[in-house]
Amino acid sequence: MVDLTPCGQARCARAARPDRRGDRQGREPAPPRRRRFGPSAFYDRLHAGHASVSLDLTSPAGVATLRRLVESADVVLEASRPRALRHLGIDAEEAVASGTVWTSITAYGRTGPWANRVGFGDDVAAGAGLVVRTEHGPLPCGDPWRTIDRCHAAVSTAAALAGEQGCLIDVSMRDVAAFAARGPAEPHAVRRARTAAGGWGRSTRSSRSARPRTTAGAAGPESGADTARVLTRWCRP
Repeated sequence: MVDLTPCGQARCARAARPDRRGDRQGREPAPPRRRRFGPSAFYDRLHAGHASVSLDLTSPAGVATLRRLVESADVVLEASRPRALRHLGIDAEEAVASGTVWTSITAYGRTGPWANRVGFGDDVAAGAGLVVRTEHGPLPCGDPWRTIDRCHAAVSTAAALAGEQGCLIDVSMRDVAAFAARGPAEPHAVRRARTAAGGWGRSTRSSRSARPRTTAGAAGPESGADTARVLTRWCRP
């Protein structure tokens, strides 16, 4: 499995571990983003047991190595706009035709006029119709990119792994949020409040009590710690 997602979407990798598809169970995450340098327990929870590979995608050699990693994978997880990987010469449809399960998480889906738009929590929520109108104006409610889309991606990936054919799983954060919003809402209140950064945010209070957090187990890998080992195994000339 090759995991090219940011930290948040990496939860999908943990939920869709391909234990029944041979021994390709290492993950090679993309270069770490800012969360890698945040709380260590969060990083460890997401990446314990993963292998970390660091590549220079500004060089032809780094791009060629990434292509070979993708070609060797049973599963590819990514959360970039379609044109980003195509620019590097990596085609999801070709990988699927060769038998790869390819899970793509994007803001608005891989097709349509918004396929290459960047999306974040608030604008994706608004695009899904998740907006509360208050005396201060409309406020987006919910961050669908935080959990819901990854649940759909993990379940779909695990189901695809039960088969013997490649599959392209197209997870749109906006469409998943709109689908989830069709159900009845739990009793809650919405109020406008100052955030720690000094801006305006939304605070919701639900009747459901939060589950206690469990402590993290093993530590996640240091950035690039497994580059040589993974490339020796999967990218031999």
